[in-house]
Amino acid sequence: MDASKGAFFGVGSRGIRINFTLYSKATDWWILVNLLFEYGVEDQVILQSKTFQPFKPHIYEKDQEQGLFVLDIVRITLNIVMSVVCIGDSLLKLFGGCCSKLFK
Repeated sequence: MDASKGAFFGVGSRGIRINFTLYSKATDWWILVNLLFEYGVEDQVILQSKTFQPFKPHIYEKDQEQGLFVLDIVRITLNIVMSVVCIGDSLLKLFGGCCSKLFK
């Protein structure tokens, strides 16, 4: 690839990092691909590094792990309730004079 054609690299660029994830339905595996291309001194594009990392996500793969989902929902609900209570308490303290007349 020649820099004068301006395909990927401009005059000021020295490298491009490309990251993407692929999924294989046949094997039920994911692969994370990291590529680093650099523009060398000799006006050539060089593949500096490449990394391929196969993985399988481990989120709720078994029936026992479904209990974690319920626990996550309970935690989110409690956080929302506590946030609403704290915001309401702060607003009552901030506007206590005018709000106290409304709640008499």
